[in-house]
Amino acid sequence: MVSPFLRILLAAIISLPCAASASPIRVLFLGHEGDGPGQGSHRPREMHPRLAMALGREAIYFDYVATPEAAFGDRERLFRYDAVLLYANHQTLDRALWQNLRDYVEQGGGFVAVQSASWCFQN
Repeated sequence: MVSPFLRILLAAIISLPCAASASPIRVLFLGHEGDGPGQGSHRPREMHPRLAMALGREAIYFDYVATPEAAFGDRERLFRYDAVLLYANHQTLDRALWQNLRDYVEQGGGFVAVQSASWCFQN
């Protein structure tokens, strides 16, 4: 049985324009390191393999990174993904990283912010 979280995520991802093609959908999953202060009960590292197993059958593939620098620092790498999934607690985002993410979305990249992600990047 697929959890409600997975159903909502799948609906968001398959609504991407690239989902209509026969090509796999590549998703960059931005989580966070460990379970330290400010991380709450979120366990993105535990969610990653569940998503990969459940959605891999639908040709939706995830790569996990734990820092905004790893996700948005390499502009060329970022633009190879169809979507970014943010399920993490990161308080701030460097201006250059923000610009890369903004450009990515403005040029058609998907951005799926899950649960506490609305609290991220408060600057």
